[in-house]
Amino acid sequence: MIESGMRTLVVTCALTVGCGNGGGSTVDAPLGDTNSPGDALDGAVQLFDADEGMGVRVGGTALGIRSPVELTLAADTKQFTLVVSEDGTFRFPRRFPNVMYTVSESRADCEIVGGTGTLAGSDITSVQLFCTGIVELRDVGFTPGVIHFLPTFDPAIVTYAGTRPLFQDPGDALVLAPVAAYPSEVAVTKQPTNGLAGNGMFSVTVSHTPTTSFTRTYTVSTTAAFFREAYVKPSELIPMAGFASGILTSCIGGLANGNGVALSGDLLVVGAPCLTTRTGAAYVYRRTNTTWQFEQKLTASNAATGQQFGASVAIDSTTIVIGAPAEDTSGIDAGAAYVFVRSGTTWSQQSMLKAGNAAAGVHFGHSVGIAGDSVVVGAPDEGSNVSGAAYVFLRSGTTWAQQAYLKASNADAADTFGYAVAISGNGLVVGAINEDSNGSGATNNSELEAGAAYVFVRSGTAWSQQAYLKASNPQGSDHFGTSVSIDADYLVVGAPDEDGNDTNQPSSGAAYVFQRSGTVWTQDRYVKAPTVVSISHFGASVALDRLHLVVGALDENNQYGAAYAFTRTTSWNAGTRVQQLYPNPVDQFGSSVAVDGDTFAVGARGEDSNALNINGDQMNELAGQSGAVFVFR
Repeated sequence: MIESGMRTLVVTCALTVGCGNGGGSTVDAPLGDTNSPGDALDGAVQLFDADEGMGVRVGGTALGIRSPVELTLAADTKQFTLVVSEDGTFRFPRRFPNVMYTVSESRADCEIVGGTGTLAGSDITSVQLFCTGIVELRDVGFTPGVIHFLPTFDPAIVTYAGTRPLFQDPGDALVLAPVAAYPSEVAVTKQPTNGLAGNGMFSVTVSHTPTTSFTRTYTVSTTAAFFREAYVKPSELIPMAGFASGILTSCIGGLANGNGVALSGDLLVVGAPCLTTRTGAAYVYRRTNTTWQFEQKLTASNAATGQQFGASVAIDSTTIVIGAPAEDTSGIDAGAAYVFVRSGTTWSQQSMLKAGNAAAGVHFGHSVGIAGDSVVVGAPDEGSNVSGAAYVFLRSGTTWAQQAYLKASNADAADTFGYAVAISGNGLVVGAINEDSNGSGATNNSELEAGAAYVFVRSGTAWSQQAYLKASNPQGSDHFGTSVSIDADYLVVGAPDEDGNDTNQPSSGAAYVFQRSGTVWTQDRYVKAPTVVSISHFGASVALDRLHLVVGALDENNQYGAAYAFTRTTSWNAGTRVQQLYPNPVDQFGSSVAVDGDTFAVGARGEDSNALNINGDQMNELAGQSGAVFVFR
């Protein structure tokens, strides 16, 4: 295909004439100046050979050629044929004196423009041959590049199926960039202009502007699926690092809280609290279109052995908050949280947050959440009776100050209020996994550690409890509140030890979706894995964005683990099961999850590969429980 820099083609020409003896003959002449035989030709037109230097030639430009095209030049009563095999310039080899001429072709998929005129003066170079290849696309690009063609894009194919990210909505930003084969010769229109139509369709129409005879429309009808976009490892080999673990005192094993990985747009942050004798670190990755790369390793300004920096992480735009629940400056395991901000591609620590009533053993930073200039930090062991607390901090300029100290309205010993936290706008939710009541607030010994969640809202600068949430089917040791996530008027609470009222499926787990109307929260959906399996701990991690939900089941199938992606229209669908390409026992895929827009990430805190950074070898088992994160779209 030639777009510029036209060149003379190698063609053949056949001349059919009547001879003086009444017979006929065909004289072949090669392209270019030749010493052809001087035939005696009948008819009104005297033809001149090239070497006579008299007369003019007829030629032009061919575009869109996909197979050889035979052109016919009629000059008075004589006809000449020329075969054009590819794009570029062409020229009939004979010269003519003053005479009318016509160039034509017989193919339905081609057209001649400017093919009629009078031979006089200089050579004719204005004849244009257009064929349907002129309205082909060379490619269609996307920003972000998330549409997959089925089959692979081919200019000759006009109808495609396609797949798009599971969580991509029709209104999501999506720029189509069609690349026409002949951009100067065609007009390209898209429908819709950007994004997808409501049914997941789009079309691109290419029209030939000089002739308007040729139009081609490419249509794509897409269905939602997920793509494995990246396999993310630390930038250094760290066995037993707890990468993406999101846990408290035990670096391998124990309940997760889903806080080990966080997403915001094209930024991903992953905690590694067990790195370097539990000093801990966090790793930031950045995506350009569909390519992820390591950006920076974050450590605390007062990094010290055992503080477990990275046990919880959260990100919103260019601000990251990282929990270190075993940090000791205010007492053993008092805990801290650290705020980092991004300038260009460099992250730097902006603040170290401490509880206003900091004390040893409260594990402040076990959970963190962020929304704009507000941060919430959980301290599940706060209080003389270890009932737990949560703290809200607000940023003004570059300064952070504590805005609220939150306790449950029915605080009781060992509730672990603050085990999980999440914030969205002026609302936040706090999980208390060991809360014991039966839903009315009264302790019920048959429902010890059933768990609860609490919703708080801000009015001005004051926070107040808006709701006390219990599962619709509370049971003892369900640990409802192990993981929480909130987005506007929806929130989700995980209960990884829920049994589904079926003693044959212990700790299969569940997630509960709540919706707010006015100031009232009601349970919208009781979510189980499509196939219920005991000891899966479905709900150990949850993440909600818009009406998209991801739930981790880190111990499903002998701790291989799995995650499930759900969407809501009028009701929540059955869920799509997601797993890594090369699962292994005790990988615990699903130990943490995050979702933002059409992208979700799943942590596997026990994954064993010794690969580094992005998309390395997943199949080896040479770095025991180093951990990994998988990014999907």
